[in-house]
Amino acid sequence: MDNSIISAQALAAALITFGSLADESCAALSAVGDIAFTSWTSDSGNPGGENFSFIALADIGVNQSIFFDDEEWDSSTGFGGSTSEGVIQWQNTEGSIISAGTIITLSSASSNDSTNPSSNFGTITEPDTGFNLASIDGMFAYLGSVRNPTTFLAGIGDADSSSGLTSLTGTGLSLGLTALDTDGAVSIEYSGPRSGLVEFPDYLSLINDASNWSTNSALTNLPVGGFNTNSFTVIPEPSSAFLLGLGTIGLAYRRRR
Repeated sequence: MDNSIISAQALAAALITFGSLADESCAALSAVGDIAFTSWTSDSGNPGGENFSFIALADIGVNQSIFFDDEEWDSSTGFGGSTSEGVIQWQNTEGSIISAGTIITLSSASSNDSTNPSSNFGTITEPDTGFNLASIDGMFAYLGSVRNPTTFLAGIGDADSSSGLTSLTGTGLSLGLTALDTDGAVSIEYSGPRSGLVEFPDYLSLINDASNWSTNSALTNLPVGGFNTNSFTVIPEPSSAFLLGLGTIGLAYRRRR
């Protein structure tokens, strides 16, 4: 075989390996809208307690944490109000990246619930006890630390309640795009499209459109079951390996001429 072909193939393999390692080392949630809520169940008449789920719209890094806070947000004082509210910390303890498109579920998320918290990926702790979702409540997901958000990721709750999402100022979130108005619902879940779009963030406006949500009474029976955990998918683009392969073929062809 021509040495030029071997060299081109070796270069292609090295670039693919380097790209894969770089992607893995850089994978982490970092921006508003990197996750979105896909189900919501308050504890109002719910024997299963606080149950909710979210989709990763970007890869979640190893050991990365997300904080879920049911405290009301104030643009001037932040999360500085009631001490009766709480914070749930979810952490990716899988030992590997959780890929974009994955649905992550949290069942009986609060220590107030009658059963132990559980998740289909990672682990749940409650660093600030008192997490309790009423139907008129709101919940924020953010990066940072307890009551000290560095980046808000998503919001969900009643936008007309003083205990809900009445203030998004200073969070970077907006209703209908990165936050959902539950309108006092007890048990609802996203029921819209999960395939057909080009990039995962393209789903944000669909997921946060209340018309794409419907009642799911099965969620009140968790942790036995009920979540729709079907992954979201995107229309695949040509892979780097495929493109580099084409380049290698082209280079070999030119060398042989």
